Formats: sequence, C-alpha cells, structure tokens
Amino acid sequence: MTRPQSKRKLQNPFEKPSVQISSKAYLRNFGKGKLKFADDALKFYQYSGRLTKKKSLAKLIPLAKIEKVTLVSDELNVTSQGITESFVINDKAFAQFVYLKTNEFLSQPEESKETQIPSTIEAPAKQQLGQTLDVSLSIIDSLFDGLMCLQGRVDWNQITNHVKKCEEDVKKIDKGIFETVNLDFSVLFSAATDRNVESFTKEAYRLLETLHGNFQGIAPEFLKAKNVVTSYYILNDTMLAVVVGDANVEDELTQLSLSLADLSKDIGLNAIEVVNPMNNLLKEKQKDPYAQEARAIFKKQVAAAMAK
Repeated sequence: MTRPQSKRKLQNPFEKPSVQISSKAYLRNFGKGKLKFADDALKFYQYSGRLTKKKSLAKLIPLAKIEKVTLVSDELNVTSQGITESFVINDKAFAQFVYLKTNEFLSQPEESKETQIPSTIEAPAKQQLGQTLDVSLSIIDSLFDGLMCLQGRVDWNQITNHVKKCEEDVKKIDKGIFETVNLDFSVLFSAATDRNVESFTKEAYRLLETLHGNFQGIAPEFLKAKNVVTSYYILNDTMLAVVVGDANVEDELTQLSLSLADLSKDIGLNAIEVVNPMNNLLKEKQKDPYAQEARAIFKKQVAAAMAK
C-alpha cells in the first residue's frame, strides 16, 4: 500500500498553535466568517476592512441554550430558543466534532452542564503539569504509532488499539492544567472503524496540533512544557520519516538535533543521549528497538527536569 499524502512534514511545526477549534464557515442570512467551538459556546465571527481586518462576534450560541443539533454533509443546523441557525462548514472533521460534542452535552443531566468547561487556568503546580505533560507525550506516541501503522500492510486492529489508548490517556489529564474538550477522539475512532486512511491522517494531525496548542499560559512552566511537546513531535516525526522512507529524513534528523539543543538550554536535557538511538534508527532503517529507546530516554530526562 502506498503512503497516503499527508501533511506529515511541517517546516514549522505548530507555528501558530491555538487552544480553540475553528473552521471557516457560512452562516445563512449573515455570510462568510469563522465558527469557533470555545469555552461553553459556538461563536461565529465575521471580518471587515480591506487593510486591517476587524473581527466582530456575529452570533453567540451557548451550549446550555441549544435544544437540537443536526449534521447533513457539511451543514450544521443548530436550534436554540426556537430559532435554527444553519452553518455550512468548510472543515467536515470540525463539523462532525461540533455535532458529536454538542449532542454529548445535550445528553447529560441538567445539573452537570454548568460545570463542563472551566475558566482561565492559573499557574499550575509542578506535579500537576508534569503528570499532564507525561500523559500528553503518551498520546503523541499513540497518534504517531497510528500513522506509522498506515504504512505497508495496514493493521487496523492495531490502529484502533492506539486510538483507545489515547482515549484512556486523555482522561488522566488534570483539568486544572487545561480542558480536554478539544481533544475528542471519536472522529479518529470512526475513521479507524471505517478504515479511512485520509480521514484518519487528517484527524491525527489536527489532534497533534490541538494538543500542542493547549500548553498556553503566562506561567514559565507552560513555555517549557510547550517546548518539550514541540521537540517530542519532531522526534516522532523523524521516526515516521524513516518508516515511510522519506528522502529528506537526514534533514529532519538535523532539525531534531537543533530542537533538542535548544531544549538542553531550557531544561538541561542531554541531547546526545536522545540522538544516538535515532542515528541507529536511521542506519538500520527500522523502528524498533531504537524508536522506543529514544522515546524512553527523552521521557526520563524530561520527567527529571520538570520535577526540579
């Protein structure tokens, strides 16, 4: 099986991360804009001005006031207080995500709906952030393992297991660090169940970018954690490059070395110990055991550094 065309290679991984999920959309009787699923509501923004785009909130629909939601192809119909708004959404994966999460919200008891999404995060305790970072690295492993399983003879059972691991891991994230409402794996699971390579690839990358974007905040610890996640993404991306036989894999190894060097200055990580098994991986052209060795060394060093 040929490797699916995906955006695996990103020249600037997570250059503009965002904690919110959004997509370009068209709202009937309003026009074009952007629909965001953020906080406890659906928010539709429109932009005006030729040189300086001014953003204005055109429609706000709190989840608590939604009575019904349906999805037909790329059209999301949301009924709130007796009025139905129709959004034609560019990103079908986003449309399905909003549909699933909104219906999940509607199916819950009334008393639990008021506490779905917490307010702005304050500086976290080191232990909480360390635990959340460790879980996040595990999720990155599973997502990339799923992508690697798409190469050659596809083992969809194994891919489904990787998704299930993500679903279990995300439950362990401390909600005091960040909310996980935008880390929903139902679309990814559906893609694995349907054996849809293109949808699985697209959703896996969306989740990777979303996970990275969640590490936002004014506390210095957040910046360190985000840098860790970025380097770990590049580490796994380099592994994927080897598996798929990317002609530019040596350039990616160089990028990894530079990223790890920066992380060494930031948290004292020993870059050479991580790079050595990656060099063996490139030399032997096989994932195991070198990939697992590199991951284990990276995680061990990060855990020690974040605990200081």
